[in-house]
Amino acid sequence: MSVFKLRRPKSQWASAEVPEFYETYYMKLHGPDGKQVLRNTHATDKALAGKIEAAARRKIREESWQGLLDALEPTKARRTLATLGDIETAYLLEGVQIVKQDKAARDNVASLFRVVAWAQGLWTAAGEGMKGIKPGTRVHDAARIRKLSSGVLTGELVRAYFRERQGGKELDVSSRKAENRSINSTLNHARQVFSKRARAYKLGKLQLPDLDGFMQEPMLPAAESEAQPLTGPEWDAMVKAAGKLADRELALVNQLLRVTGMRSAELVALHESWLVQEGKGWAIEIRDRKEKRAKPEEGEKEGKVLLPGFSQKGVKNRKVPVPVDLVATLRSRKGFLIGPKMTMTDRSDLVNRTHNAWLKGMIGGLGEKTQGNHRLRDTVCSALWSLYGPSTAQEAAGHVDPKTTSKHYAKRMATVPAGMVKELEPWAPGNVVPMRGRKAG
Repeated sequence: MSVFKLRRPKSQWASAEVPEFYETYYMKLHGPDGKQVLRNTHATDKALAGKIEAAARRKIREESWQGLLDALEPTKARRTLATLGDIETAYLLEGVQIVKQDKAARDNVASLFRVVAWAQGLWTAAGEGMKGIKPGTRVHDAARIRKLSSGVLTGELVRAYFRERQGGKELDVSSRKAENRSINSTLNHARQVFSKRARAYKLGKLQLPDLDGFMQEPMLPAAESEAQPLTGPEWDAMVKAAGKLADRELALVNQLLRVTGMRSAELVALHESWLVQEGKGWAIEIRDRKEKRAKPEEGEKEGKVLLPGFSQKGVKNRKVPVPVDLVATLRSRKGFLIGPKMTMTDRSDLVNRTHNAWLKGMIGGLGEKTQGNHRLRDTVCSALWSLYGPSTAQEAAGHVDPKTTSKHYAKRMATVPAGMVKELEPWAPGNVVPMRGRKAG
């Protein structure tokens, strides 16, 4: 391996006696005429740089001079290929919406940057003012990653990412591990940036490298996720603790999650317009909704949003029965039903962070990447499956295919705790109203 670092101009050294070098490694190759070619590997890790050099030499042996040109193309950095920053800008540019929510697009780019950060060791410490992240926490170095050529997106980079996520030593591509689900999920989101639709509508004007290696490297084998419903003692302890909460908004979050089986994202978006009368009771109607704005003649400021838009996960619309003791509370509120006076960010933090941490403090997993809120969804589905059968559990989950519910969300419970049975009574047959065939409005 002959990769090396180039020395910076002496004028850039902090001390005239101590040489300083550029951060990335370079490689030196020779063309058929004996001419020497120097190229940047854009790798800060020497082992990865060596693999890039080896791949280039292999191309030369297999495909001659043209192979060399192709091999060196990714190393020309910003002169020909788009940088990762160029890709980020184009992908997030407004004009054509290819994912349901802007946040999903930003998350996909963040996942791409994290894959690169893991593979090439490009990390930095979070500074002050980064919401939800403690100062000093390790985060991907977006500034350095944006400068990289898209030529770094190879199968080798994916394998380096896998290895680092698995501990940085031996790469295990044979064992089915639960932790591989998270590793695969991040890579899958990163690959969404280069979906067929994204390339056609967002990245069409950019010069991209051959992405086959990056896109086609097989995922790691992962153990299937299974339902993890709360046990009877865990459920009883949670309900008791929720009843004593001084923060009644937090208590409401807990009650809604444990009696409806709603997703956290649905609860954050829950709006008064979602409440509908259903027979003698009330239900929460969950479906895609278009954003509605006021008309000038309605006495509102032109352009003001009256009803917020919402894009649900999956395609099955459903109605969720509201327990009698919650109807008055929810109907008395205007606008968003959780934290009506909160910002969307604060509302999301309440549901996804505060409640999640509070719950895991009782059921375990605090400080770990384990399920919290989602276990309440598992609990509702498992209890309904055991009490009223598969179709009720499927309706509560909002799945098109009942196999999804049975495989990941519902587990047969030998005994459903009495308190759970009581709280889930609104789901009894006759109260669940399917919405099959209805188009989202």
